[in-house]
Amino acid sequence: MDRTGRSRLRFCEQEDESKPNEQTANTAGRIVINSTIGIGGLIDIASKIGIPGHDNDFGITLGKNGIAEGSYLVLPFAGPMPPRDLLGTAVDRAFDPLTHVRFHGKDTWLVVRIGIGVLDGRASTLDEVETIERSSIDFYAATRSLYRQSRNAKINDGKTTPADDLPNL
Repeated sequence: MDRTGRSRLRFCEQEDESKPNEQTANTAGRIVINSTIGIGGLIDIASKIGIPGHDNDFGITLGKNGIAEGSYLVLPFAGPMPPRDLLGTAVDRAFDPLTHVRFHGKDTWLVVRIGIGVLDGRASTLDEVETIERSSIDFYAATRSLYRQSRNAKINDGKTTPADDLPNL
């Protein structure tokens, strides 16, 4: 149900990027299939029939619309990210459907959901982080560079920037 709710937000973000494409169509298909056949989003039927999900957030939407990323920050409980992505995370949380629904135990549910998301994200990247930590001279600089490369690839739909944009040292 959580992924279906977030899929609705992803769809709006992809539409806001002013270029409907295959990702937008896939997201719309995922919403329809998971909301109906998937019992209101409880079961992810769309993945099982081959409709891929896409990682998108409001920070990527801001980047595609020309908003600069700003300084790279490492904040407690927010993690490492530039202000553009921090704003994107805040907007994503504000527009999350569960933010506005009222039910008994909602606050506990939201804290647990965020906590599980943090643990899942950490667990899924634990090996890579340890490898980077062992192999880099400056772990902070390496992490910042990899984060920026990853975000730029998502913003530019996987296209790399031309070598002409690099400074002539």
